[in-house]
Amino acid sequence: MKLNPNPELNDVIEAIEENNRQHSSIWWIIVIGVLLGSVASHISIEAYYKWQTEKRVKESAIIMQEKLEKASQKVADQVRVTAEEKKEDRKKHPEYIQLKQVCEFWQQQVNIQNSQKNRSLRNSACREAEAYLTKPPQEKKP
Repeated sequence: MKLNPNPELNDVIEAIEENNRQHSSIWWIIVIGVLLGSVASHISIEAYYKWQTEKRVKESAIIMQEKLEKASQKVADQVRVTAEEKKEDRKKHPEYIQLKQVCEFWQQQVNIQNSQKNRSLRNSACREAEAYLTKPPQEKKP
């Protein structure tokens, strides 16, 4: 600082320089504060977007799981219906009708005479009739 011959002017110059130093400190504090605020704001916004994205991903996963379960149930229902239709169709086959008649015959024999032999023959005949409904018929080789 240069000293002027006028002491009042020196006081004014000193006051201006002091004021500049104070403004300079305040300016840096403001700049750092704004910078820190911007960084904090950016971090907060990124955290919010991350949270929203995770929330949407979880919701989408739940929706997809529900759709998958519904589709699986629909396929299972179709398979069950198809199996039941096949079973009903097989009940019309002459081979099944004969197996069923043999089963019923042995059931009548058990009702007449409840012996181990009659029960065994009934169980065997009825098992064959039921197996015919659930298993595909074997092709006869020429």
